[in-house]
Amino acid sequence: MKFEEKLIKLRKENAWSQEELAEKLNVTRQTISKWELGQTTPDMDNLTKIAELFGTTVNDLYDEKVNTDDINNANNKDTKHSNNTLKIVILVVILILALLGIGVIVLNKMFNKLTNQVEHKSVIEMFQENSISDLFNELFGKIGNFEQESFNSKFKTLYYGDVNGDFMGNFLDEIVKSNEENSNRIITLKYKDLETSNAQEIRSVKDKISNNKIYEVSYEYDENGYINKAIILREKLTDFAIDSFNSTFKNLYFGSQNGFFMSNCIDAVIKFNEENPDNNIIVSYDGTETSNSEELRNMKKQFKTETTYEISYEYNEDGLINKANIGR
Repeated sequence: MKFEEKLIKLRKENAWSQEELAEKLNVTRQTISKWELGQTTPDMDNLTKIAELFGTTVNDLYDEKVNTDDINNANNKDTKHSNNTLKIVILVVILILALLGIGVIVLNKMFNKLTNQVEHKSVIEMFQENSISDLFNELFGKIGNFEQESFNSKFKTLYYGDVNGDFMGNFLDEIVKSNEENSNRIITLKYKDLETSNAQEIRSVKDKISNNKIYEVSYEYDENGYINKAIILREKLTDFAIDSFNSTFKNLYFGSQNGFFMSNCIDAVIKFNEENPDNNIIVSYDGTETSNSEELRNMKKQFKTETTYEISYEYNEDGLINKANIGR
């Protein structure tokens, strides 16, 4: 049994997903997937961690328990002829797939592996040195990986990390379209308290998306490495929107201002707070700190036109003004 087969067997015996195993080994889920597909092998540090985790040894992980004497006794002329015939058939299949545009990646990978030798050998000789199972694993493993990458790239290429609100509508439409075309690869959307794969509910999220905001998008994957959940983690105003908002106050109401301008500033704060209940601005003046509209209107009455006031601002973690400090 090959290492990748043993790893899959041990993981499933413990009822762990690839994600769970990755967390225990402090690696990415994609790394576990590549190990199980035989695309890469872990280094000695990770091999030691795997052996300790499953209560085995590094030697046991790589001991394929092949009886070479039995193989030599079984390698008669008829068996060799049969194996060569099967390998030639596999080669023909790969060539056909290459012509279809799928086998190109597989063919290139396989021939790089087979021809990485000091001596130049014939195709048949090179195929004789690789088992039937190796060739099938190489062929169908790469095709499976190609399909996975093709599916995932539709989302990760354009909609991953910080995504501008202008693109979020297309992103949600792409999820709905994918779910309709791939009933066996359903993607769930998680946005705030909503978690759904229903097309109508996903489309309804578009009404809550703002072009002035940036949304952080991440993904979760099923045990085969396909995206099965899209998560909108958080949202924030774009730098342009932040600068536009802040400049409204800083250009007109900053530094030394008379009472007339301070009254206008309070009106601007009240209007903003009513339009943005999640990002209220607090005003601090003469021992009072409030964002309440009625209290701000009462505060406004205290400003004298002939008096000069000093105004400065504080900002939240996104760089947006969240407090106005007024003094005399």
